[in-house]
Formats: sequence, C-alpha cells, structure tokens
Amino acid sequence: MIFQGMRKRAPQSEMAPAGVSLRATILCLLAWAGLAAGDRVYIHPFHLVIHNESTCEQLAKANAGKPKDPTFIPAPIQAKTSPVDEKALQDQLVLVAAKLDTEDKLRAAMVGMLANFLGFRIYGMHSELWGVVHGATVLSPTAVFGTLASLYLGALDHTADRLQAILGVPWKDKNCTSRLDAHKVLSALQAVQGLLVAQGRADSQAQLLLSTVVGVFTAPGLHLKQPFVQGLALYTPVVLPRSLDFTELDVAAEKIDRFMQAVTGWKTGCSLTGASVDSTLAFNTYVHFQGKANLSAGSGPRT
Repeated sequence: MIFQGMRKRAPQSEMAPAGVSLRATILCLLAWAGLAAGDRVYIHPFHLVIHNESTCEQLAKANAGKPKDPTFIPAPIQAKTSPVDEKALQDQLVLVAAKLDTEDKLRAAMVGMLANFLGFRIYGMHSELWGVVHGATVLSPTAVFGTLASLYLGALDHTADRLQAILGVPWKDKNCTSRLDAHKVLSALQAVQGLLVAQGRADSQAQLLLSTVVGVFTAPGLHLKQPFVQGLALYTPVVLPRSLDFTELDVAAEKIDRFMQAVTGWKTGCSLTGASVDSTLAFNTYVHFQGKANLSAGSGPRT
C-alpha cells in the first residue's frame, strides 16, 4: 500500500519576498484550523471524538451475527467521470458550517487543535532531520490529519492503535469507549473546512478557496469495502476510487495525473514516492487552496 499526500497550490501572497521562510509558510498553514474553530479550547474534551457507551452498545448489537461488509472493484481509471464542480463544493461547505450546533463547533475546535499539534510535530521532525530549509514548501495539517483519520476508518487492531496515538488521542485499554470515532473526526474536519470557507466569504478582502478530493487508486481486481469508501464522504463528498496497473510506476503516476487533471482541472504533479511494482493501493488527498496573506521572512502570518 502507498500513502501519499498531495497538494495543489500554496496560498497566494501579496508583497511576499522571494525567500519566504519555511517556518513562516508552515505557520501560515497551521493557522487554518485555529482560525476556523472560533472559541478557544484549552482542555481536551476527548469525549467529543471517542465512542460513548450507547454507541458502543449499538455497535455491538450491529456486529452480532452481521454478514461481511459488501465490497466492490473500482472502475478502471480510463472510465468516464464527471468533472468536479468547485463552486458547488464551496457552497456545500458553507451550508455545513451554517448547520453546526454548539457541540459540533466544540468538536471542530478540538479536531482543529489536534491537527495543529500534529502539524507542529511534523515540522519539528522535519527541522531535526533536514534543518530549516528556505523556500515555498507548504504543509497542510488538516490534509495530513484527514488522510490519517481516513486510514484509521479502515484500520484494525495494532494498526488502529498506532494511528490513534499519532492523531493525538490517548487510549487506556481495549474497550470500545477508549476508541476514536473516525466518523465524528471526519465530520469535524469537514466542519473545519466549512467554517474556513464561510469566514472567507464574510470578509471580501480575504476570499478563500478550499477544495478537498480523495483519490483511492487500487491494483486491478482489488476489492474495497463499501462502508469504508462511504465513510470517506464525511471528510469530502468527492471520493474517486479507480483501478490501474502499478507495474510501471512512472506510467501509473502519469495516468493518475491525467485522470485528476481531467476531473478537477488541477495540475497535480503526482509522483508515487516509496512505491514498488507490487504496490496495490495509493491513497491520495488532493487539496486546492487559494488565499491571500501578507508574509515576511521569519515573522509568521499577519492579520
């Protein structure tokens, strides 16, 4: 399996110097989730993102004697696909934000902070391994967090334990009530995106464009569970499962590139880093983000 995060564009900046520092750029992106959350939450209310006793009882009853989840084989990547309507995606996100209740907003605030913490950890590891590199590198904590939460949705046992720890939610035992509820987390991530887009529309001087598309690319004949793919729609309504041959990685990357550009109009520059000829799945999160910000080297975002 291949895990690969993709991004479309960095935020556009006004009067930004040519040598914008990595630190400033990353801090700008880290501000996304915090700005969207609104209310400040200083204590982690983990109950907002884990299973409670009633949901655990429902899950136990549903799993008792339950048949295997239905599966399907993704259509070939050459199959005709309707293009993505970005305006409709933005309108849908604004509608999501408008329907949030108090608990939904608290959950979005918490998940936004968890995404920020993950982003800072990634940045810290990057600095330790490679040092501070100057340039226009962009890190999207929400996209990374969303991809990991999506993988958690289909994970079991030790893999699920490790992913939950990476996402920043502690677990004490094997009980259901200590487990992360991936559906709540993915819904909260969509709420974060909705709040960001709605906030951008409210300020005509800081219009935001934020679209997320997930591509699940499998080897021919590989089955995917329907509940897993359907659950991904909580994060983004555009989930594109397709099959292709990974035997020649350069050819596979080119096919994915052409497919995504035809569907979205974005130039993605896909590369199957870390893949091998026996790879069977590539999970790609594509983020198209455009905004305006004033940046100066080493100073972080300005408001």
